[in-house]
Amino acid sequence: MSHHTPALALAALLICAAAPPAQLDNPRLPAQIQYLHDRLHITAAQEPLWTDFERVWLRNALTISPLRRDRFQTAQRGNALDTLNADEKLGEAQLDALRKFAAAFETLFNSLSDQQKTIANVLFRQLRLA
Repeated sequence: MSHHTPALALAALLICAAAPPAQLDNPRLPAQIQYLHDRLHITAAQEPLWTDFERVWLRNALTISPLRRDRFQTAQRGNALDTLNADEKLGEAQLDALRKFAAAFETLFNSLSDQQKTIANVLFRQLRLA
């Protein structure tokens, strides 16, 4: 049973829906977020930390998506230097996003029960979530 409030699920969908279709690389992101929430059995007490984590995850996706598209387009039309510069810009943004994702998740992870942490460990080994 999900403890994720309908309002938060709707907010995640609206954030993704508000972005132009090409703006989000992964149209399955809201489902991935819900999947992790459900598997971790987030409690009402953990919900504010989850919400912060979810916001970071969505913001990261909205930041990285256009850079991935730019990199792809540059690789199709640009010269070698343009491609390297696009790679650098994307790489820096991905590293920044990963740091934000890890920091937000660390706060949530520290609030999890031992059973929830075990589930999180398994899921993060198996899935590419960040």
